Amino acid sequence: KMFGGHGIFCDQKMFLIVDSAGSAFFKVTDSTRVKFEEHHSVQHSKMPYFSIPDVVLNDSANLKEWALMVIQSID
Repeated sequence: KMFGGHGIFCDQKMFLIVDSAGSAFFKVTDSTRVKFEEHHSVQHSKMPYFSIPDVVLNDSANLKEWALMVIQSID
């Protein structure tokens, strides 16, 4: 439990947060930021986490691809 929400980890990397309202946000890096901005994702406060586009949330295969992209982009 963190920042009023929860952090989700894979391979010891926090790649997703769920805020106290239940909204999910993927971690964004320099290499993934443009993709999130192209989908009009909203940044979670000043943290490097952006909302997951509806088109991604509504397609489990697409959601998995984005999750893997995010995890692989984290140092």
